[in-house]
Amino acid sequence: MESAFSKNSSAPKFETKDNTPDILRFGLFLLKSRSVVNKNMSQIASELSLGSKSLIQRWEQGNAFPKEDRLSAIAVAYGVDPEELTKFFRVSKEARQSEKSARGRVITKSINR
Repeated sequence: MESAFSKNSSAPKFETKDNTPDILRFGLFLLKSRSVVNKNMSQIASELSLGSKSLIQRWEQGNAFPKEDRLSAIAVAYGVDPEELTKFFRVSKEARQSEKSARGRVITKSINR
């Protein structure tokens, strides 16, 4: 059985060539993907059983990440490979862990002085 995202060869692909924050890159990815499948925010919200398009708007504007357990449904609604969406979460988590680790080193240096 062929999935919707495998039929859509024009779907945007995840790239990490610039320093744009992951949440903004995720939002742009969703926005581009939605235009490829020719849907509006209300249609996506309806497919995801959301009450309104405001959450979709927050995701696409880079103001929020969706809950990870919704990624499969989101991928289907936007016509993309779920793995493309999970990459944003992996990269974002790695960046946060790296940032926490760096802060810990700075705090430790300050204390040891």
